[in-house]
Amino acid sequence: MALEAAAFNLPVFGTNVGIMGELFPQEVLADPNNEEEIISLIRSFVPLAKNIDVSAIKERIFESYTVESSAKKVGKIYDSVLSNSL
Repeated sequence: MALEAAAFNLPVFGTNVGIMGELFPQEVLADPNNEEEIISLIRSFVPLAKNIDVSAIKERIFESYTVESSAKKVGKIYDSVLSNSL
């Protein structure tokens, strides 16, 4: 849901699990095992949510996860594997 929210320019915060750490700045992520950190993030984030500009995050997501960029990353992995096996 975080990707969809960012795509619609909605502020996003959450826990640092899965791909979240790659997509979103650490300032909007909390440790999923730290209840106090999650509470603190919510308390500090919610009052500021209307003022947060999500456009930079959205741009980074769209640049990093296009079909073209994903194909380049896979190509680099294949090249690396092939060059190490020769």
